[in-house]
Amino acid sequence: MKMHLGLKALLLGVLVGCAVPYGIFTWASGIDDMIELGLLPDEGHVTVTLLRDGRGVPGDRIVLRTRPETIVLTTNDAGQVQFPVSGRLREQNPWMEFRSASGPLPLWSRKIGWGANLTFDCDPENAGALVHGDLAALETLEVGPDALHYEAGLAPPMVEAHISRLAASRRGLQDFFGIAPPPIAVAVLTANFEHIRFPADAKGRPVWVVGAPNAMAREYSKVVHEWAHQILSQDFEMVDDPADRFLEDGLCEWSAHWVEKRSAASEASWIAADRYESLRDMPTAARFDLQELAEDHSPYRNGDDMASILDTLCNDLEGGIGYAVGLAFWLSQEEADPDYWPRVRARLATEKLSDALGADPPGLDREDLSREAVLAVLARNARSDSDRK
Repeated sequence: MKMHLGLKALLLGVLVGCAVPYGIFTWASGIDDMIELGLLPDEGHVTVTLLRDGRGVPGDRIVLRTRPETIVLTTNDAGQVQFPVSGRLREQNPWMEFRSASGPLPLWSRKIGWGANLTFDCDPENAGALVHGDLAALETLEVGPDALHYEAGLAPPMVEAHISRLAASRRGLQDFFGIAPPPIAVAVLTANFEHIRFPADAKGRPVWVVGAPNAMAREYSKVVHEWAHQILSQDFEMVDDPADRFLEDGLCEWSAHWVEKRSAASEASWIAADRYESLRDMPTAARFDLQELAEDHSPYRNGDDMASILDTLCNDLEGGIGYAVGLAFWLSQEEADPDYWPRVRARLATEKLSDALGADPPGLDREDLSREAVLAVLARNARSDSDRK
């Protein structure tokens, strides 16, 4: 079983002065674990975001006191840089400074977020099967601020279809969230796509792999889900709260459902169908509480080191319940009051997700959702197999 994990960490610390007073890799714990487990290439990168008041800060510089020359990284418009994690750099474990255009910055003036898009195989027989791909071996087309990477032999009509789907996904997400999504890249592979992952491309865009033989709606809904996580973490006042896990994942599922409906000119989606089928066929409690589900299925419940997290995720056979219930929660709000989401979205500029919901959402109660009601909502919004394109 292949799993995709958008790993995020917010490094908080009340530090004084203008330099991290010990090596950056001592501070950014977990990177060595990811490399040791083969989740990141030894000469790869992670995405680092400098945050001020919850937003990425463009134009800031991260200065690494390395030998023989100092490394200076400048944040892009989203406040992000591609941070190298090479063996040489980890061995030096340099101090780090922040600088703006006007000079050195105290560390307390910024928060640092780092993240990586990981793919891993839960089947021990496939250990080592996942490989890091080379974007230089693929053709590349710029699609607005995004990019499409694809194999040279991909038929032109298929290339055009992927260009259209990527552009439509961006438009849909922009309409859904009311802001422009950050740039991404998609790599279209015709074979071995379950075993290949890519680092960020030359412009720092995360690269998501889609399988050309698979249903395009299914593949791009996965991309849109992860893209929505990026939007929420970069452009809204989102504070990572484990208790809100399935509220956020449900919102990302709903955004993918919404974008797919627009792309297919349909009132239903495959993503609702899949969540309906998985929940229908799984023995569960008669009632759900989204916060309790998040606690019961926390990836950190057996330890916060990377090996424990991956083991927990791979063996959590009921983890999909939270995605289904979270999606049903948001769908029910839309059904009850189409104007509810714009109100929540406006509050997300200054409030965390659970607070932005307000005291009395019009749909299902996130603390008391019946299995019967969840299945009914999902069924109303599910496409049939014959509809999938």
